Amino acid sequence: MARAWQPVADAAYRLATMAKRYFEFSEGTSNKFWEVWREGVSVFTRYGKIGSPVRSP
Repeated sequence: MARAWQPVADAAYRLATMAKRYFEFSEGTSNKFWEVWREGVSVFTRYGKIGSPVRSP
């Protein structure tokens, strides 16, 4: 028997297994980056100036 489509469960699964996302902002002399990812119910971030040591809260 085929599995019925379950949008809420499927969306929750995609969020729970989300890969790390990486963002950059570069304008003028500003060169920054952010990363965000999820492990279980915890959300983690890393951010900093490109070329400098990384900061994690």
